[in-house]
Amino acid sequence: MLSEQSNFYHQFKGNIQRISTA
Repeated sequence: MLSEQSNFYHQFKGNIQRISTA
C-alpha cells in the first residue's frame, strides 16, 4: 500500500514538472 502510494506521488510530481516545463 505504501509502495503504491509512493509510486503514484512520484508520477504525479513528474507530471506537474512536465507541465511546468511545457
